[in-house]
Amino acid sequence: MYADSEFDSDVSWSGNDLARLTPAECGQRLSEAALPEAERAGLLCRLGWWQLRDGQIEAAIAQFDQALLLWPDLVAAYHGRGRALDGLGRFKEALANFDQAIKLAATPRARLWRDRGCTLRSLGRYGEALTSFGNALEQQPQDALSMSAKGSLLAVLRRQKQAAMQLCDRALQLDPNLPEAWNSKGVVHSVAGQYAEAQQCYERAIALDSRLDRAWSNRGIAMLRQDRVLEAIANFEQALSLAPHRQEAWKAAAWAHHGRALMRLGRYERAIASCDEALRLQPGYAPAALNRLLSLGMAGQLWTHLRRRETRWPLLQNVGAVLNAAKLRLLIVTAAVLLLALGQGPAAELLRQGVSVLLSLGVLGLIVADLWRHRSRLGFVWQTYFGTHWLTYGRALGIVVATLVTYSIADAIAPPILRLGWSDLVFGRPGNVMFQPFNLIKDAAPAPSPAPDLPTPPMPGLEPPPVPEAVSHFNWATLLILLFWLALLLGIPFWARLEERLFRRGANTWRQIGVRSTWFGLAHLLAGIPLIGGIVLILPGFLFACRYKYVRDRHLRQTGNAFQSEEAGVRASTADHAAYNAILITLAAAVMIFL
Repeated sequence: MYADSEFDSDVSWSGNDLARLTPAECGQRLSEAALPEAERAGLLCRLGWWQLRDGQIEAAIAQFDQALLLWPDLVAAYHGRGRALDGLGRFKEALANFDQAIKLAATPRARLWRDRGCTLRSLGRYGEALTSFGNALEQQPQDALSMSAKGSLLAVLRRQKQAAMQLCDRALQLDPNLPEAWNSKGVVHSVAGQYAEAQQCYERAIALDSRLDRAWSNRGIAMLRQDRVLEAIANFEQALSLAPHRQEAWKAAAWAHHGRALMRLGRYERAIASCDEALRLQPGYAPAALNRLLSLGMAGQLWTHLRRRETRWPLLQNVGAVLNAAKLRLLIVTAAVLLLALGQGPAAELLRQGVSVLLSLGVLGLIVADLWRHRSRLGFVWQTYFGTHWLTYGRALGIVVATLVTYSIADAIAPPILRLGWSDLVFGRPGNVMFQPFNLIKDAAPAPSPAPDLPTPPMPGLEPPPVPEAVSHFNWATLLILLFWLALLLGIPFWARLEERLFRRGANTWRQIGVRSTWFGLAHLLAGIPLIGGIVLILPGFLFACRYKYVRDRHLRQTGNAFQSEEAGVRASTADHAAYNAILITLAAAVMIFL
């Protein structure tokens, strides 16, 4: 909707103040046969802006076209035509009209630059959009719309985060009821990882304008980051339903996030369809391609798609998009691994030690950050460890024993190549990178000094009592190991729940369980464990899936509610998984302390 003030009056027509004419007055003047062409063009343009304001977009374009036939250099007609084409979702054509208006105008007005910036933003050309909004603010420093738009783009482009928030706050001071400004402020919060605060801003924007589709999508992303998956899906679907003809760049991200949320619920077919929509809007969009590959893998369809000619090429395109997006990272990681694995001499050894320290600090930082993010939900940790039946620990201990025995047997008969993992290549020892801080603390601890020779006691029976072995091991290194062990214990329930939602939810047939369990085991290769370790971890993955299926099927028979049944299954398998991991890290910590 456009108000009268949106009419661009950069050009005057024979001294007539056409900007004040109503549609009826414009029609009356246009009926005059002897009207000069310049004035007729101005009246047609004015009428076009009125029709544009009333949502008659096609009619408005016709008026602008007639005006330009009479006056080819009419800035207001190009501006209005650009606005109309933008409303139809024809963004490239709209941009061409805005550029022509700017070229013809002696001094392009602020709203012309602002409208051009909005179209560039819709095309995903954020750097150019930022420049246009900046030009708008040079012409009109108190333009709250341009101010808030510039703030959100600064955040998205990871530039001047503090300045971005200041721009949004200033825009809201100028107009506290501007929905776009609240949405922009939410974007700044979201980029900073402040999802609860971002959600509040999006809700304020939606309350002010329920048709602001970007705010619905952004709210969905904030909810997804807070594990409110069902609500996130509802927000994405609302966002994508409001103006389906406007295929803006952000909608590719909305479809990709929609697919990711569905994937977390085990709805893989729908997730694949959502990712296809994202890739249709933005071919080669890496997040959508990755989510599609993961969904195909979890659904057990990767091999099927690879065999069929009609699905093989899209699958390879997805792989190419992911590799292309990560090519620089892959190159750096590959070069670093080769350097660390093949490097010789003191410099290489020093580099290996430095990488070990940095990696350990990185792991610690990630754990602390994750615990801080979940600080309001630590009651879930207590419920997971102490709110479950004691049989949970019995099952978990049985799975631990079965896994360790299977690994011992497999390791004894496996060829040497299966004992390799990237952790072994980099650090010279196999293992999970999450346990690297244990190794660092152990390596940094000073070796115990030999006990000094004590003089013979003067009287028999007065010998000092022996120091218990546990006490002799307790030093600063032991304290650090215990603190790291405690941090891991606090984080395990959240990580276990995430893995169960990803690898177990929706695996309701034995074929799906087999596929997901295999993915579960092999996914741990990313943590640096040997190949044989990834293969062996298929076993606990299968046993967790059996627990999920048993509880899910029983609940489904009782209630008939498929979603609630899957939730119950995930809760049960999460408890077993968390107890299993807690036992394993406790054993690892004990080994580090006492051996």
